[in-house]
Amino acid sequence: MMKRRTTSFQIRSSHNHKWKRRLFFVILLCLCIVSFVLLEINRPTINLLMPFPNFFAQKPKIAFLFIARNRLPLDFVWDSFFRGDKDIRFSVFVHSRPGFLFNKATTKSLYFLNRQVNDSVQVDWGEASMIQAERILLKSALVDPANERFIFLSDSCVPLYNLSYTYDYIMSTSTSFVDSFILALQAQPVNGDNIEAALLWFQYENRRRRVRRWVELKALILRKFRPHEEGGLYEQWMALQQGSLTVAEYNRKFVKLMAPLDTVAEIVALSNYMTGLNGDIRSEDGRYNPKMQPVIPVTNWRKGSQPVDTSKEHNCIPDEHYVQTLLALEGLEGEITRRSLTHTAWDLPASKDHERRGWHPVTYKFSDATSELILSIKDIDNIYYETENRREWCSSKGKPSPCFLFARKFTRPAALRLLNLSLLGS
Repeated sequence: MMKRRTTSFQIRSSHNHKWKRRLFFVILLCLCIVSFVLLEINRPTINLLMPFPNFFAQKPKIAFLFIARNRLPLDFVWDSFFRGDKDIRFSVFVHSRPGFLFNKATTKSLYFLNRQVNDSVQVDWGEASMIQAERILLKSALVDPANERFIFLSDSCVPLYNLSYTYDYIMSTSTSFVDSFILALQAQPVNGDNIEAALLWFQYENRRRRVRRWVELKALILRKFRPHEEGGLYEQWMALQQGSLTVAEYNRKFVKLMAPLDTVAEIVALSNYMTGLNGDIRSEDGRYNPKMQPVIPVTNWRKGSQPVDTSKEHNCIPDEHYVQTLLALEGLEGEITRRSLTHTAWDLPASKDHERRGWHPVTYKFSDATSELILSIKDIDNIYYETENRREWCSSKGKPSPCFLFARKFTRPAALRLLNLSLLGS
């Protein structure tokens, strides 16, 4: 009896253990399934609350585009300017002569190491190669989608303020800063009406309908003052000859007659312009070669910061016109603020050094590098364009502000002195 009872108990105990193990596995399986379902249900909520860090999301950057002959003589100034920016709000690109490398032997700044563009060209002052260099820099900078602003700088430029102020100033506006102005025609009495009468008439028209664009003003002037005694506008234009006129006078008269003839094809306009020029001018140095393309209407020409010398008829420096004229041709002048952010002095009246005058900007030497100079540049809050009789008041974020963030041209000793005096980037 005892033996049979023991055996029966052992059998029941064995069945109980198996049943418990099965129940445990079933419960464990159910928990796993429930946990998996809950994870799937809550996955969007978890992702919203704790997003996976996006390492590609960056703040908009400013691309600093340097054009240099070889090395950057003022790299130590820019090293101080860039240092300490933890938000990576800038990028650097340098166009130097072909084959030049920015390594530890040619620059002491980490920000310029290997920042040369690889497809650089030989650049000559006053030649179209400067335009090519600018295009190469832009092409390199546009590879990074975070670059939203682009600043062209020479190898003699210095920053006037720190990076934070510069960044906020530039990013606070939706427009681009381009020094662009029209080479206005000289004011002359037209058809017996004097200039005072013309201004009074313009004020009257401007009150009726605000004149905001040059083409609108031009149309008003032509409609009011153009004489018609010499036949139709087209006949006057076709019959125009240079004769005893200077090239500048011929240009002005040609523009004046052609301006309202909007339907004239550009190739016809070029042909008529060439026909009217004196033969000796047409052949001069190939300057008026009809094969030059594309044909750009004279009214779309724009000029940059280079000063106007009325004693010279040919003062076209390509890189001072290219961007300005391109924007005018594409109808994008409404998207720019027509002033530069870089201060340039084109004349020193008191200087007896002939090399410090003319087409090249003034170069500031060691003796020029003073606190008075920097403060005088920082205090400029408006710019007067004499050829347009226009004054540009500078603003940032809707408030009056200094006009310039950078300045040139500074020698290495001058920049070193300014840096030691803590006058730069402050």
